[in-house]
Amino acid sequence: MRFTIFLLAAIYLTACAAEAPDDRTEPEDRALPGPSEEIKGGGLADIELCDAEDYRPLVGSPVSATSFPESPSLRVFGVNDIVTQDYVPQRTNVVYDTNGTITRIYCG
Repeated sequence: MRFTIFLLAAIYLTACAAEAPDDRTEPEDRALPGPSEEIKGGGLADIELCDAEDYRPLVGSPVSATSFPESPSLRVFGVNDIVTQDYVPQRTNVVYDTNGTITRIYCG
């Protein structure tokens, strides 16, 4: 009886130790590169679908001294304001701190 249990345990451990083949291969012609891959002109972080780059020189300036156009694709809010958390890649977000200084400009 002990020999049978030992034999079954040895078979089980041998089967578990066998390495399964890795069938996960990536297609060669993917539509978008992965997060760690480089694309022409830089990484994925360089791709922006909004115009945040145009507003970035305003970081550090007072929000009260800046006029922003009325647009559904532009959102100006304070760090303590309540805003929706939906991600809209074409929307530019301008964030100012409690002192009224613009601290961050990003897409989303």
